[in-house]
Amino acid sequence: MMSDLDEITDKLYQWTECKGAILYGADGNFCSGGDLKFAKKINNPSSGYAMSVYMGHILNKFKKLPIITVAYINGTGALGGGAEVTTACDYRLMCNLTDTTGIGFVHSKMGIVPAWGSTSRLVSIMGGVKKVLNLLLEGRTLGVAEAMDLGLVDGTVATLEDAGAWLSGKINRDVNVIRAIKRTMLCYEDDHSKADVRELERRIFAPLWGGTANQAALRLRLKHYR
Repeated sequence: MMSDLDEITDKLYQWTECKGAILYGADGNFCSGGDLKFAKKINNPSSGYAMSVYMGHILNKFKKLPIITVAYINGTGALGGGAEVTTACDYRLMCNLTDTTGIGFVHSKMGIVPAWGSTSRLVSIMGGVKKVLNLLLEGRTLGVAEAMDLGLVDGTVATLEDAGAWLSGKINRDVNVIRAIKRTMLCYEDDHSKADVRELERRIFAPLWGGTANQAALRLRLKHYR
């Protein structure tokens, strides 16, 4: 699954007309994290470090896609590594058809900690170190209502098709504008100085000024339409 996600991410980078993507699990379940049999086979520090580097690289690359990404958490939900995967998406939606769907950073139960870069992303998502500290210490699997209250999940839907409709509402602008917005947001997540970020913003903005979408909006006076 790790290598498949790596290959799919590379393909998404090549798809220049893409605005958004939904990450969801096969067979009606999102992702329950690492396979226990596999974990036992590589259960040593050097293998753990190598896996952390590899999967961390993949999720960082996925997070930086110039498109809007949504994790559709369905079935039994997202546990452990599966929960970490959701943090690489811009939005998280949970299926509301059953009470058994949840999201759980259950690493502490397994005697480990998150190692794929999700801790820093969680601080940004949830808006506070203390919230993340409690989440990781408790290691509980959260239902829809609690995940929503904590800001870990952005909404609920019944089906994958509903998730697609939700995403479509976010990406109904020109493809170049959508991708520029994502690139601008990423400037603030990387380790740049404020001056560097402002310069990056200007470089992203400049090609849009006077571009096709901008000229059409000016012609139709869209600024004054609600």
